[in-house]
Amino acid sequence: MKEKEYQELRQAVEIPDVTDVAPVEVLFAGGVCVGTIGEFSTIVGKPKVKKTFNVIAIAS
Repeated sequence: MKEKEYQELRQAVEIPDVTDVAPVEVLFAGGVCVGTIGEFSTIVGKPKVKKTFNVIAIAS
């Protein structure tokens, strides 16, 4: 592939930079954002300590 063809192809498929876009805040605790759209979280704990209840309470 020639250099000019490569540059044209690269420009055609280049993804725009969106790092300056603020994430959408969706979960707050005491006025502080603790969750955004697209964020991955994990809840870890011993068996029978109400992890599922905690997840349901946060989601609702």
